Amino acid sequence: MLGPRLPVRRPGECKCCQPGLRSEARREARPTRRIRVILSPNGTDLKGGIRMPAYVTLLNWTDQGVKSFRQSTQRAKDFTELVEAHGGKVREFLWTVGEYDVVVVADYPDEEFAVAALLKVAEAGNIRSNTLRAFSASEMEGIVARTN
Repeated sequence: MLGPRLPVRRPGECKCCQPGLRSEARREARPTRRIRVILSPNGTDLKGGIRMPAYVTLLNWTDQGVKSFRQSTQRAKDFTELVEAHGGKVREFLWTVGEYDVVVVADYPDEEFAVAALLKVAEAGNIRSNTLRAFSASEMEGIVARTN
């Protein structure tokens, strides 16, 4: 058994996600209580819970995003704050050369929040995204075991 499910704030349910707030105001409005989960080598937390789903997001800048590229690092910080305020974690935020402009690897508390967070960012008109569910080696071993 996974134990009690912790409440997850959805975008718009807390003051830190209100439209129009500058990053300083979001930091002040953000809840200060943090939950720390320590993972064991097999991908579960020490209480037996399952690791958050991981996603790889491939981003392309729109014409508007290219025109405002100088603010891309601040937008990355704002996105990271949004994800962390709702219990997720951005593992990597990488600017790239090639078919995609940015690659983000993140853990989200659930699929609904993953979609909501990316829609919130896309709403600004700077990016288009393609998101992939990613699996760790231990998760893949579990998937392979189910094929037998």
